[in-house]
Amino acid sequence: MVKRLFAALVIGTAVFASNGANAATLSFSDITDPALTPSVVTVTDPTGTLFGDLDDATGTIDVTVFDSTTGNLGLEISEDAELTFTFLGSLGGFLNEFSIAGESFDNETNTSGDSFTIDLTGIGSDPSLVPFTFATNSNFDRSIPVSAEAVNGGPFADNLAIGVLLFNNSQSALILFDDGFDGAKHKAPNFTDLAVRVDVDVAAIPVPAALPLMLTGLAGLYLVRRRRTRRA
Repeated sequence: MVKRLFAALVIGTAVFASNGANAATLSFSDITDPALTPSVVTVTDPTGTLFGDLDDATGTIDVTVFDSTTGNLGLEISEDAELTFTFLGSLGGFLNEFSIAGESFDNETNTSGDSFTIDLTGIGSDPSLVPFTFATNSNFDRSIPVSAEAVNGGPFADNLAIGVLLFNNSQSALILFDDGFDGAKHKAPNFTDLAVRVDVDVAAIPVPAALPLMLTGLAGLYLVRRRRTRRA
């Protein structure tokens, strides 16, 4: 009996540890109105620097687009989690900014690889929209502050859009911003005006403090029982 109980506890501990990782995932909002269905567009990075190894042999990726036509749809997180955001770069000429929970990136002061982590515990119901915002000053004079905004889940200022690619079993996403500029060299939508990666922080849930002591005690009982069986 002790042997079986000990084996069960060992198996249970292994299962607990394997499932202890944060199970939160990223996803898109459920579509209840077909008229709000996001489009999917192909995006090309002419520099080959923004998408990492996510692009295909042609240097392109397909992203799901959220803008003023998609209502309150956007990128969601399935449950409470810590998310790490990494600035990947920008090909935009305007001053563009990504912000969430008091932290931000912009294409004037940040460099590729800058990152921060945000704890989204208790932000609302599960799943919840990830509360980030893109903003632009719509001007090549970067001394002018940002004003027009594209909020995940809406609202979106005219001509602004967000493109999202999920990967890594939906525990990571590439978030791209289009600032609406339609010039000769940058035809909108290009979604290369600001690029940010988000990753769910997978952290093991601490094992209860009493569990190691319990396992040690059961191991001792098992050894005692085994010795008695051998003597008999």
